[in-house]
Amino acid sequence: MTTSDPRDFILLPYCKMIDANLNVTDKASMKTPRCSIPLALVRDRFILAIGGRIGRDVACNLVAAYDTV
Repeated sequence: MTTSDPRDFILLPYCKMIDANLNVTDKASMKTPRCSIPLALVRDRFILAIGGRIGRDVACNLVAAYDTV
C-alpha cells in the first residue's frame, strides 16, 4: 500500500549505540542518511552499512564502515 503521507519515509543521519544495559550513546553520523540498511559486523570490530535506500524508490549503492574502536 502506498500513501502520499510525507511521514511514510523519513531519513535520519543519526547513529546511536545501545549497550547491554539499554544505555544510549550518540555516535558519529553517517555521511549519507538512508533507511532499510543491511548491517554486518566484521571481526567484532567493524560495522558495515551496505546499500539501503536514500529515497522512497531510490536505492543507495554506497557502503559505509564504522570502526567501533
